[in-house]
Amino acid sequence: MKTFIVIAAFVALAVAKPAEPKVSLSQDTLGNYNLQYETEDASRSEQGFQGGKVIGTFTYTDKEGTVHTINYIASEAGFTAEGDLPQQVQETPEVAAVRAHHLAVVAEKKASLPPLEEEEEKETFEIPAKPAPKDIIPSPPKPKTVDNSAEIAEAKAIHFAAHKEALARLAAAYESIAAHA
Repeated sequence: MKTFIVIAAFVALAVAKPAEPKVSLSQDTLGNYNLQYETEDASRSEQGFQGGKVIGTFTYTDKEGTVHTINYIASEAGFTAEGDLPQQVQETPEVAAVRAHHLAVVAEKKASLPPLEEEEEKETFEIPAKPAPKDIIPSPPKPKTVDNSAEIAEAKAIHFAAHKEALARLAAAYESIAAHA
């Protein structure tokens, strides 16, 4: 009987464990990327392009269990979203009264201020660009050559070994992420 209870407890823990989020990201050297993200109650898919344009969609589940989906585009023209967007909150009579009072106070304050003086139009002119004399901006000094002594060779070896170790740890981390994705 005790064995059954222990096994039932382990089964309950395994079932109750939340799912790991799934993440996928790929990108190229030109600035394009593709992102996929998924959890138990939300997901996101997005593509970015080298010109700065981003196209994506995301979904989420609210407290009532309703799944909401929103598609969006962001570019030089701005941000637009469509889909199951939240509704704008309607203004109550109390808020409308406070807003009207605030706007009246602002208008009254503006009316009491003296008018702005218009600035005279100033004459503008361009100064032609001249190259700087060579004697003001000296050339940078030439780098000195370093002798490859035993001490320097040892320091280089330690440095390159540290790089190799860091790359190995990074590769292991990527493999771990890929195994969970």
